[in-house]
Amino acid sequence: MKLSFRSLFRQALIAALVAVGLNALLYWLFITAGFISTVLPISPDGRPLSTVPVAMASILPVGLAAVVYGLLARLVPGNYRRLFTFLAISLLLLSFLSPFSIAEVPLTMAVSLNVMHVVVALATLFFLTKTQTQNA
Repeated sequence: MKLSFRSLFRQALIAALVAVGLNALLYWLFITAGFISTVLPISPDGRPLSTVPVAMASILPVGLAAVVYGLLARLVPGNYRRLFTFLAISLLLLSFLSPFSIAEVPLTMAVSLNVMHVVVALATLFFLTKTQTQNA
């Protein structure tokens, strides 16, 4: 069985759209609740967090994960889905450190950003592992 590129692309697109949609909603909910600062500079040029970086931070990991998933499916004999799941969870756990690297980040903001990391990981795992295979 060979992984269907069309199915992988479709599932990655769905995962990215779900992650962006949910994280945009969470972003606005967290701002409304006062959990995310709208003035704390987080980018190298001193801008605060906005919906564009939230969307990009939702899309890029899904795209990279789709590439890794496709490579694993092609190169790893046996259960590549299990290996992909292990890698995804490991990277999710490592990603929990990144919000704490923001200077003077409030704990509520760091936790809120980590919740958004979980959304991306869950959407990625749920949709990519549903990718169809085709007969070679």
